Amino acid sequence: MNIKQPVVANFILITMLLINACGVDTDATKPADTKSEINEFNITGGRGVVDGTQQIVVLLNTNNSEPETFFDLTWDVDSSDPYSIKAYLSEDGAAMATEDDLLFLHLECGSNTTLYGCDEIGSIKCNIHKDASGDLSDDLYLRCGNGQNLLGEDPNPTVINELVPSFPKFLFVLFEACNTAVGEKRHCASADAIEVKMIPDTLL
Repeated sequence: MNIKQPVVANFILITMLLINACGVDTDATKPADTKSEINEFNITGGRGVVDGTQQIVVLLNTNNSEPETFFDLTWDVDSSDPYSIKAYLSEDGAAMATEDDLLFLHLECGSNTTLYGCDEIGSIKCNIHKDASGDLSDDLYLRCGNGQNLLGEDPNPTVINELVPSFPKFLFVLFEACNTAVGEKRHCASADAIEVKMIPDTLL
């Protein structure tokens, strides 16, 4: 009498049931051609929303470390794993970024936390400040990072002088997420533009 085959079959069945009961996702990685969808994009911090517009403080006094001089970008995205995000400053507020818009953030995100600092839900802290190098430059830098020393973390800050010649200045922040496919299967999604008002820290 051969009982090995039923025993093996029962063992496989029990193993599959245990995997399902534990909630293990056997297909966790989303393929490169997964269509991108932005569930939410928001800007928080700064002086908050006033009259429907997000107030962002520009740090002119480099000794000022008030929390109001920082703002956060937060997002919730469905896309491939990994996927990429980009954020732009724009004067016209069109949903899709163009060559006239200023790219200030480009990140790769994904479930592998040893490689990426963001998963499907992510956030990053930013601020805008005057050059603190001591050369008396009037350049304004936009930096983003998640470390304690934000001003020193981003090695390639974005100079935004041309977009902010004077205060107050109204601009738009554009946000897009793209899968990692190439060619016809590459798919990007754009969030609704968020209007921001740039104000100097001298008004704090």
